[in-house]
Amino acid sequence: FKKHVSHPSLQRRDDALFLLKYCTEDLKGNDFDELIGLPILPLCNGTLGTFLASTGSSDHFFVPNEVERELLQNAASYLVDVWTSEDALNILLKDTELHVKTNISPLSRTHFASLLGHSFPNEWAELMEVRWDPSDYASSGPESV
Repeated sequence: FKKHVSHPSLQRRDDALFLLKYCTEDLKGNDFDELIGLPILPLCNGTLGTFLASTGSSDHFFVPNEVERELLQNAASYLVDVWTSEDALNILLKDTELHVKTNISPLSRTHFASLLGHSFPNEWAELMEVRWDPSDYASSGPESV
């Protein structure tokens, strides 16, 4: 049984990555459910998420590619960090068997669209339509545009 506690080894991300690596060294496909409840899932915003069961979980995390990660920087708390310093962990976090057992999945087009709103300015939240004129951006934005 696993209960939620704050532990000193979870205060530093490097320590949490070490724990995740240690916990997963012997796990194979059917054993990934042993991770359920552990708060050692590295996220792109530098924090840690909790591994939960794939069914019935409202907290879901997604594995993006590099372009998606860049575009969804403001939604980084939903994105699994598969660019850690531990190559073995990066491979594991992309493993489809892990995704079947936990609340991690590849970032689909539908999920991407649902997270895209986090990348827009807060002023746009209440607007039904936003008018954008590229010439306005060209005069105030980077010259390369």
